[in-house]
Amino acid sequence: MLVHFYIGSYVHLSPKNISNYIQQRESLGVDKQIFLISNPHNKLSEASIKTYQSLFNENDMVNSFMIWKTPIEVFRVLINIHKNDTIIFHSIVDHFILRYLIYLILFCSRRLKNVILICWNLSDAFVPLFSFKIKLYNIFNWFFIKRFKKVVLISKEDKELFESYYSGNNSALLPLLRAGQEPEYRKYQKTDAPLGIMVSHSGWEHNNHLKSFKLIERFKEENIVVVCPLCYGSQSYINKIISVGKQIFGDKFIYFTTLAPYEEYVQYLNQEIAIYITAAQVQTGIGTVNVLLRSGAKVFAEGNILDSYRSMGITMGTTKDLLDLNYAELKSPIDDNTYKDNMNALSEFYDPHTILEKYKEILKADLI
Repeated sequence: MLVHFYIGSYVHLSPKNISNYIQQRESLGVDKQIFLISNPHNKLSEASIKTYQSLFNENDMVNSFMIWKTPIEVFRVLINIHKNDTIIFHSIVDHFILRYLIYLILFCSRRLKNVILICWNLSDAFVPLFSFKIKLYNIFNWFFIKRFKKVVLISKEDKELFESYYSGNNSALLPLLRAGQEPEYRKYQKTDAPLGIMVSHSGWEHNNHLKSFKLIERFKEENIVVVCPLCYGSQSYINKIISVGKQIFGDKFIYFTTLAPYEEYVQYLNQEIAIYITAAQVQTGIGTVNVLLRSGAKVFAEGNILDSYRSMGITMGTTKDLLDLNYAELKSPIDDNTYKDNMNALSEFYDPHTILEKYKEILKADLI
């Protein structure tokens, strides 16, 4: 059996990923799987709970789920799993005390060797800060994860940073599992409509919206619209970004605080966004970046995102490039050859068959 741990509040990511594992169960060689979805303190909205429930058929005997509210519910599952069952942590378990209690139970039962950690962000395995407390945290974390069967990183930069701090040979570079038909993409075409400039993808501080705003503030009198999806993140930070965005760009500033269905989101990006800017240093928002690259938008990034995509062979601008562009240069679409090369590089790295085979290789040894 495959035992999955998901963070329930990640409604923008977890349901889609769960659906992929349900669709790919037989292809992965898995007999049964259970999805443990966190809802501590019963904070998930009714709509979010219904989203998870809709993924499962009550007559399905091989895919089951539990939306858990208390640690006791999780512990009951852990003590009853078979010695050869595999556990996958998709991101991590919050709060960290509960996470380490789970790790400790698995350590004492000698089952850490059956654990796979899929890092949706580097901080799921390693926090790249070097205060005394963070150093202790990383050391304590390494005690457990060095015993895991595999630690999966989804960007090249994350993998290199992870390996630069932790010695061992259990890391792997591998995108998230994919299944089903991809939404339809189209190469963005220049029109007379306002130039859609999207700044980041969420309302977390690490996106550094204010830096991006400064880089494009000089275009505020041009025919533009600045779009900020702010559907999740720190509410106080979100409020600040909305206030500053309105102050700088006035009625040319648009923001969203409600998640749209994935297909609807992709369609919006295809039709409305020509420029994507992220000043984040960490790996974040790569799902949005992938969609926008496929739809032919220009992407300007830095740090982890820039380095990881360039390592794939993808042409991408830096945020510093924005300082040297005039409006006509910013608005001009990418050339067809660059677009074609980017699509080839994306298709190679995110090839669904290759990804599936690699996950099968990771999983097969310990499954019954």
